[in-house]
Amino acid sequence: MLDVVRKDRIVRLVECVSSQLEELGKKLCAKKPTAYLTVIKDQIFVSLSDEGKSKVQLKITSKPKTGLVNFFISRFIIDDFFSLSEDYIDAFARDKVIEYFDALREDAAYSANLKRVQILTEDGHYLAAIVFLVSAFENATKDIFFRNNDLWFFHLNETSIQLLDQYGTRLSEKETSKFRTTVVMGDNRWGFTDEDYERFKTWESILYKTKVFKICKQLGILEEYLLNLYSNHLGEVGSYEILKKTLESEGSRFAINFQMIDGKGGIRWSFNKFLGIDMQAIDRDLQVIKDSTSKRHRIIHGFLDDKQITESYVREVENSVTRAVAFVKNAILDWSYVI
Repeated sequence: MLDVVRKDRIVRLVECVSSQLEELGKKLCAKKPTAYLTVIKDQIFVSLSDEGKSKVQLKITSKPKTGLVNFFISRFIIDDFFSLSEDYIDAFARDKVIEYFDALREDAAYSANLKRVQILTEDGHYLAAIVFLVSAFENATKDIFFRNNDLWFFHLNETSIQLLDQYGTRLSEKETSKFRTTVVMGDNRWGFTDEDYERFKTWESILYKTKVFKICKQLGILEEYLLNLYSNHLGEVGSYEILKKTLESEGSRFAINFQMIDGKGGIRWSFNKFLGIDMQAIDRDLQVIKDSTSKRHRIIHGFLDDKQITESYVREVENSVTRAVAFVKNAILDWSYVI
């Protein structure tokens, strides 16, 4: 459960989000929002609803509730980042608000599909609603994945203890360094000569690039990617612009399959390998979406009729899509803070 310190910080965050939205002309609540909190492993799903309360209310739920504004926040952010200064809460809230308006502007197709789903559901066209929901999820995850190529593989760029020991000299806690360059990792320090530090950085870069190439090999695009790299003297352009172009090219555009949840090249695999995002916290939502994807296939080929899809099922899929997209967006925002 959440302790008093975490609750106080979440209340402050909710107040900031609400006030900043109102300042920008988006008043979501008549008074103060009620925040429904669902703890999912190391993530907290926050959903803001309008219940007419005079002050922010926090309610713990076992099942995620979809509200007017929804976002995930990691315990790392609450415990470590927000403890530094309240200014960080304000900054984080500002990013959430910017993200909210960006979603309204940039994800026009996603929002339009969700609106179509609502209309179709109200009119009883449940089969069509499922088709639009699955398409909305696929397009949203694809857009998010490629739009954030500047964060690809940051999680793989880790300092190797083995390399530090191989090329550096471990220094005791009180030892004064006689080296021009020192590297600190946790409670340990290493000293380097200029020559050994250059070797350390070179091998660190080699190990990092090898990890990236192995992922490309798994996707079956390594040869095409290397050919494109050769034309630029084996150097990338910006933040993996060449790899992004390779993945979007006609020859390899199916290497990553946004119609597939599990398996190599599927959504779960791709976001984990490229962006370091573990989707275990939304397993249930992904299973619901996976089931609806299978049903969409059967709908398109005429194997399902209207009586086999209910309104409650459409609502369940809609909630899962909303939560899954919110989770991915906020996991990426967490990464940007870590970096």
